[in-house]
Amino acid sequence: MVRFRKTYLFVIWLVLIIILFTTNWIGLRDRYVMTGYSTMEAGQVVVGELDVVEPGLEMAFLTPSHVNVIGGLTTLSWDETVYSKSNWENDPLVTMSIGDFDGDQKGDELIVVSESGMLILIAENGGGWTSEVIGYLPWTAPVWTTNDMASGQIIANSTSFEVAIVGELFNSTTSTATGRVYVVDRLNNVTWQINQVAVVSNPLYCVDTGDVNITEPGDEIVTAGFVTGVFSLTYSGGLWESEELYPYGYLIRSIAVGNVIPSTRSSEIAFVMDHEIVTLYYEGGRWRSELLWDSNLMGSGMDAVEIGDIDPFIPGLEILGSGFVFETYRPILVGFSYTSAIRQPWIVWNPIEPPTEIVVSNFDFNRVGTEIILVNDPTTVVLSIPNEGDRTMRASSTVLLPAFLFLPATFLIFALADYIGRVADLRRRRYALEMVSKGFVKCRLCQRFVPKDKLEAHLRWHRTQQFKGSGL
Repeated sequence: MVRFRKTYLFVIWLVLIIILFTTNWIGLRDRYVMTGYSTMEAGQVVVGELDVVEPGLEMAFLTPSHVNVIGGLTTLSWDETVYSKSNWENDPLVTMSIGDFDGDQKGDELIVVSESGMLILIAENGGGWTSEVIGYLPWTAPVWTTNDMASGQIIANSTSFEVAIVGELFNSTTSTATGRVYVVDRLNNVTWQINQVAVVSNPLYCVDTGDVNITEPGDEIVTAGFVTGVFSLTYSGGLWESEELYPYGYLIRSIAVGNVIPSTRSSEIAFVMDHEIVTLYYEGGRWRSELLWDSNLMGSGMDAVEIGDIDPFIPGLEILGSGFVFETYRPILVGFSYTSAIRQPWIVWNPIEPPTEIVVSNFDFNRVGTEIILVNDPTTVVLSIPNEGDRTMRASSTVLLPAFLFLPATFLIFALADYIGRVADLRRRRYALEMVSKGFVKCRLCQRFVPKDKLEAHLRWHRTQQFKGSGL
């Protein structure tokens, strides 16, 4: 009987640990590191440099009654309520945007819109958080509904960011709703202005900003809604110019702008239309469209879309779609990259709970790429590309920690195996001595015990059978 010694078993155990550790370390490159933040009742999250004194960026989340800021995302985390609305039951907070709206202040500020159309500016001035009402939209609830807002350098000669707000105005006489686009700006950092820049015949549900018109400086407003198609608004020479980019579309609820194709100068546009993802790109002097995600693929439909560098190992930005499987309602995140003119989808993540909102933002400069923020109540999850430290720690916790925790049990198993082997050896030795005392000898060919006076006959029998190794 072949028996392993303790040293042999220990070497095998150590080799297996090294193999498992290396395999886990290499395999973690394409996975994400999850970090959770408490965001009770959060309906929206934005990320920016709200507090220039504290290191890193901050995450602000909006509830119907207050705005909280979470700082120290890459160091020691802190959480503070920066704004509370007194009469929020009658006039809740509905949406917000982040950007450098005040050119006189360092860092970013928040602009929050309430259901009544009140606009509140929230800023950190070095001595604490301040808030002020900077104006009101021309219409208020219940006839007006604010659906989305986005910030950017929309007016190129301005020293600060502007905000584009889209929504719908209900006409009780005709029981119809029209879409409106408002721009909030503080031209020359003097007076806040709220201007209506576009009216369309149907509600507008989503908006984003980006450089989709390279012939004009600054960003453009890109918006869409119910049977509106996709169109852009450009500020040129003191006037607002509208351009139709996609002529039709039954229901568009999410839109994103970003440079997905590295070789193009203008940004691309991705939007969700009837649970499908369509992209727009400028080529040959006109805007072209391409269907990226058909709702028949994997039996899944998309609800929202974002653009960001979610895979830093591929040139350019990627498109991230958030949706669900029709049959099970299981949430799913799908990524699209532009490689050699072929857009390749892949499954990014399978969230446990469907997020109320997805945000793609780079707030952890210690890691490559941008983070994916899955907003939920009560916990918002941030997915980050792991760095080497993350991979080492993850592999250690997956392999080394359990191995060393169970090391005593492992040695106990080794000792038990050694004990069983020793007992088996002792029994064989006792049996051999007993047989020798009775006049038996062991045949060197078959290892059996035979009477001493019959050994020659037994060997002759081996030769007649022509056993290998007889040679006698």
